[in-house]
Amino acid sequence: MKHKQPIETGPVTADRWQRMTLPQQLGAVGSEFSMYTLLLKKEAFIDAGKSLNEVLRLIDLTISDSRWLNRVKDLTRFRKILCDTTQGQSVHQASVEKLQDYLLSFALLERK
Repeated sequence: MKHKQPIETGPVTADRWQRMTLPQQLGAVGSEFSMYTLLLKKEAFIDAGKSLNEVLRLIDLTISDSRWLNRVKDLTRFRKILCDTTQGQSVHQASVEKLQDYLLSFALLERK
């Protein structure tokens, strides 16, 4: 019988982040972003702000991961789009819902 890795809980550390694949990392970003959108809907703005800070921290960990050097441009562009969109700027024709759907696709990919 195949043994599964135990699921780690708690704050994501840089070391733990480095052991994740890119789809896992972006899926985790998506999970936190979903929490952000849920908190916005509940009008829990302080907690939503904390959640958005965590989203940005996780994206920054992904950008700093040396395995994705060839994707830094895409990742930093995504970070900018996310920041612009969450600040109400629609320069990139993105929406919170579109970003959530995009990130959800990584979580689904990782589950396959």
